[in-house]
Amino acid sequence: MPREPDISNQIEQQKFFKRASMLLRSGDARMAENQCREGLKKYPGDANLMCLSARANIEMRKHPEARTRLEDVIRLFPDFALAHETMGDLLMIQGQAELGRKAYEQAMRLDPARLITHEKIERARKLELEIDAAIREHRKKRPPRKAPPFEKEIAAALELERDDDAKAAESIYRQVLTKDPHHIEAARLLARI
Repeated sequence: MPREPDISNQIEQQKFFKRASMLLRSGDARMAENQCREGLKKYPGDANLMCLSARANIEMRKHPEARTRLEDVIRLFPDFALAHETMGDLLMIQGQAELGRKAYEQAMRLDPARLITHEKIERARKLELEIDAAIREHRKKRPPRKAPPFEKEIAAALELERDDDAKAAESIYRQVLTKDPHHIEAARLLARI
């Protein structure tokens, strides 16, 4: 016969979560994380404390720690919607809108009643569109690629070499080197002749 869960343990576990939540809401992410860590020592694998710990780390801009905590909770509890939503928050903060949206969508599949998740998906989509537009705009503004110096002359000399007119090609390479003594390609091709 399965053992009844210890009610006093559940109450104490909830107290850790409530204290950490209150600390995080009041702006003391460091103390909230300490509270979560203490709670997790006593109740390892508590999904709520793990997510709250990740949120505290996000607030403190300790993104690698937050990501590790979230990866652990998702591995242990793959159907815990809040873990996926929190991962989405972290990814959005890191500018990974597409991955953030996908994490939110997973959270929504697991808990479709959370309206906030729907709003976050829309924000992520909007950010994705803005990023795509910015990239397209940046590509338009990029100056056209400049041809390497003396590209036409080098091409003409190579054509002369192919036609077995090494003397004429040599003359072109020397002219290029007269104008630009540090032109590596012209020097290399001249040395080859």
